[in-house]
Amino acid sequence: MSVLKRISSSEGLEVSEEVLMEIARRSLGDLRAAINDLQAVGSTGLDGLGYRDREENIFQALARIIKSNSMQSAKASTSGLDMTPDELLTWIEENSPRVMTDLRSIAEAYYYISRADQFLSRVTRRQYYGFWSYALELMTGGVALSKKEIKFSKFQSPRYVKEMASTAKFRRIRDSIASKISEKCHVSRRIALSEYLPYLSLMIKHGKSLSEFFDFTEEEVEYLRKWG
Repeated sequence: MSVLKRISSSEGLEVSEEVLMEIARRSLGDLRAAINDLQAVGSTGLDGLGYRDREENIFQALARIIKSNSMQSAKASTSGLDMTPDELLTWIEENSPRVMTDLRSIAEAYYYISRADQFLSRVTRRQYYGFWSYALELMTGGVALSKKEIKFSKFQSPRYVKEMASTAKFRRIRDSIASKISEKCHVSRRIALSEYLPYLSLMIKHGKSLSEFFDFTEEEVEYLRKWG
């Protein structure tokens, strides 16, 4: 609790010892979580401190996001997660098509996922973390409101993308696909990756043959089949 006292003093926050003790108790030893709560509380007391369940996991959050019927409740489903928006996006991207029952819903969900990814890219370029809020609304509320019906499906971690993203082979295949989409559709490679690739991946997964038109290799088709 001494760290919280020093931070509150240096930031000029008037926080009682009772509040500091409650923040320390709820954080369960997670200093980053405690500092976030301290910033949220300010001088408002415990009323400004939201409930955090440190045992909450990504699977519970995903279930609540998908079942939500409003932007607000979907975004609120992430409040207990100790995860960056970039990490959360990969989980939503991986699991949305697993629980949605129709192609239109999946395509709409991927639209919001791609828009969220654009805002996250702006965070990196401009170092303005206010864009995180927009990205969270799109990847949670946008995806939740895209669904018409949902089916039961076991959530899975996005292992394929994480494992392949670190390899030169992954980047080579991805860049080749982006170049071919860019040439055929007359768009930039960035747009090809963020907006066209998700739809083409869905079409291939549903049996559409695009190899001849785009001149995709077997390796590229396999990449698209596994993407997302």
